[in-house]
Amino acid sequence: MNRNLSDLGITRRAVNVITDYWGHLKLFSRNARLFLVGIFFVGLNWAIFMLLLNLYFKELGFAEDLIGEVLSATAWGMAIISVPAALLIPRLSIKKILVYSVFFVGFFSILQATVVERTPLLVVSLILGMARSITWVTAAPFMMRNSTPKERTYLFSLNFGTYLVAAIVGSVAGGYLPDLFSHFAASKAIAFRYSLYVSVFLGVLALIPFLMMAREKKAEEKSRDKKGWDRRLLKERGTLLLRLCLPYFIVGMGAGFVIPFLNLYFRDRFHQPAGTIGIYF
Repeated sequence: MNRNLSDLGITRRAVNVITDYWGHLKLFSRNARLFLVGIFFVGLNWAIFMLLLNLYFKELGFAEDLIGEVLSATAWGMAIISVPAALLIPRLSIKKILVYSVFFVGFFSILQATVVERTPLLVVSLILGMARSITWVTAAPFMMRNSTPKERTYLFSLNFGTYLVAAIVGSVAGGYLPDLFSHFAASKAIAFRYSLYVSVFLGVLALIPFLMMAREKKAEEKSRDKKGWDRRLLKERGTLLLRLCLPYFIVGMGAGFVIPFLNLYFRDRFHQPAGTIGIYF
């Protein structure tokens, strides 16, 4: 009997948690809901593209050092534009930024999946990294502008969960695209290229919910006291920034040696097809 009462108490608490969570989700603005739909398509594109890109380059006969240069160029593009983008966001409409970034990601993704010469490919990869970075940098300010403190934490959490679900679906489904296109493509490389084109199409679908958004209010400009930028305060902020960024830098250094090449490792070491690699991812 005590066990039944305990189970009943756990069930009631679970129901209360779900009810409370659902109540906060209903507070989401229309812009926030449309943003989550768009992020799902952006996540699909990212997952499929990152799963297949290295495998596609390998089918083209690219050496590992060239593949590393392409990935590095994309990462450099993301790093170079992130700080300037953060400075521009308060002065611009985030809706327009999202729309343009999705458009440019689609355009340069097609070029990256088409160009085969080294120098043009590196340039395209650099610009593609910039466009992708702008999409991610604008996410947090957009959610801040389109939410209230009551549901904001739930919106940020659901944004991460939406992207994660999209990454799972994209990895599993995207791995089987090359097999699908191999029935009528001239070569395996072309089958991979068509698969990358499909991922670009899915990513561009994010334009639909982003264009449906209402124009958000610009962030209020707060008056800045000159004393707020004295050396002491700058030093404190610099120290805090260093403490926040250093762990990510160290983790990123380690991940950069391994994560981008996992699909090639499974392919070359264990001779796994793209579909199986997608399931591993």
